[in-house]
Amino acid sequence: MDTSKVLLNDNELVVTYGASTKEQRAAWYQQFEIDIEDPDNTVLHPYLFIDVSYPLYEMWENGNLIGLLNIDVSQMTEDGSTTLCINVEAVMLIEAARGRGLSAILGDTAAEHIATTYQLDKISLGDSCIVYVMADLLSEEGERFVEVFYDELCSFNSDSNRLFHRSWGF
Repeated sequence: MDTSKVLLNDNELVVTYGASTKEQRAAWYQQFEIDIEDPDNTVLHPYLFIDVSYPLYEMWENGNLIGLLNIDVSQMTEDGSTTLCINVEAVMLIEAARGRGLSAILGDTAAEHIATTYQLDKISLGDSCIVYVMADLLSEEGERFVEVFYDELCSFNSDSNRLFHRSWGF
C-alpha cells in the first residue's frame, strides 16, 4: 500500500500499513492507561496492537502515531469456492483524535487497500466467492466504525448485496 496523505486544517495526516515499530505502538498504547489485567478489557488488550504477527493500519498526524486499526484478512479456497474473511479485530485513536472524522479516513483507506489487494471489484456472482466482514463490538463507536468500513468495502463491488455478508452486533 502506498502511503495515503491528507491535509486537514494544516495538519498532515498519513495512513500507512505496517510502518510502525513495536516500540512506537507500545508508546502509543501507554497513552491510554489501560489495566491489561482487567478481565472486562478484551478488545483493547495490548496483543491486538503491540505484539501482532501481521501488519496494522496506522494513522499519523504531523509524524505522531494517533491511531491503529487491526484487521485480520484470510482467504480460503476449497472445492472451487473462495471465502474471504475480513475480521475487524480492534480500532483505537488517541483522545485528541476522536470526534474529528479521522477513524472514517483510516477505515476508508484500509477498505480501499483491501479491495485493491483482493480485487473485490472483479468478484461476480458466478465466481463462487463470498466475502464475510466480522467484528466483535463492545461500543457504539466501534459499531459505527464497522458500519462505515463495511459500506466502503461494498462500494467496490456492484453485487456486494449478494456477495458480501456481515456478522456483528451490539
